[in-house]
Amino acid sequence: MNFFFRLIYKVNTLALACILRGILLDNWARDYIDKFPQGTIIDVGVSLNTRCERLNNDGISYFEIDLPDTMNLRRKLVNEKSNRKFINGSILNNAWIEKVAATNPGNQPCLFIIEGVLQYLDEKKVKKVFSSIKNNFPGSLVAFDLISPSMIKKSKNAANTSLSKINAEFTWGLLNPLDIHSWDKEYKIVDVKTYFDLPDKYLDREFNLIQRLVFKFVPYPVKMVLLKIK
Repeated sequence: MNFFFRLIYKVNTLALACILRGILLDNWARDYIDKFPQGTIIDVGVSLNTRCERLNNDGISYFEIDLPDTMNLRRKLVNEKSNRKFINGSILNNAWIEKVAATNPGNQPCLFIIEGVLQYLDEKKVKKVFSSIKNNFPGSLVAFDLISPSMIKKSKNAANTSLSKINAEFTWGLLNPLDIHSWDKEYKIVDVKTYFDLPDKYLDREFNLIQRLVFKFVPYPVKMVLLKIK
């Protein structure tokens, strides 16, 4: 684990990208809490994320899901509470559904935050994730990060990258998030953001003025997507 952090955070650009991504997803989470102050948030692929602390809200039910090794480490650093539960497992295994559904008797919409996960799955598995949410939590929102096919290609051609060092590979991405509409008539993209939608104070450190102007006209390869499942 120490090796992983030294490897990832040695690359300042990647570290900053993770921070900017988190800010955008946090904003959607706060919007959801404003609308559903006793709602349910499911944070998938949580790793050592501190979103629950940043939101600092005891009124919601909060579930954090990740693979067993990661969750075992998390339990050494963070305590569960009555409204905050950890779940060992994969989003592809439906064992987590019963645990989450038991806390949502009113069947109000949930918010799923899937950060840094879907790009490592193939499209068939991504569709399975969305289908599981649709079948068990209708009306919910899914917030996730989406990379472009060009970014997948670039990662495969770059031999000396952080991904290659940890045996990870980008697999799924879309140039246009609206393509998801063709998967199911119940899917609706309600918002799309990029880092350049954030205030300048967050961007000055990494992107110069010319880069920011370029990406106002050229699609940026990473997007945050908010999907409504009717």
